Amino acid sequence: MTEPTEAIAPNETAKPNNAVMANIAQNISDTIENPVLPPLAPDIKCGAFTNKDGDILIAHNIPLPSRVLWVEYDKPLNSFSLIHQEGRIQNLGIDMTEKMLESLVHGKIVQIAHIVDKKVKSAQRATLVVRNY
Repeated sequence: MTEPTEAIAPNETAKPNNAVMANIAQNISDTIENPVLPPLAPDIKCGAFTNKDGDILIAHNIPLPSRVLWVEYDKPLNSFSLIHQEGRIQNLGIDMTEKMLESLVHGKIVQIAHIVDKKVKSAQRATLVVRNY
């Protein structure tokens, strides 16, 4: 068995990587300067699909800028938005039919799929938050 070349003593902490710290600082700066991202549509082909049971799928053809923490439907404003991991908000930018909006209030989980050439490249699940005040 070979000995490790470097070890961290129990009382020491790992030193942060400068590149990682710079990336974190840039993300914080971007979020403060631009808390609202441009809508997904029309720049990205995307769509939202629902059914009467409250199943919800958001499909898009370009990767999202970051992981989605939750999806928010604001009933009074009639807006459907993604809330990204760094806190930025991104409206879907698509028109929702009355029937779709009625189905949204029954949903709890949203499936989000990046689809290219009819194949799922990546997918994630996010909680649906319905704001009704």
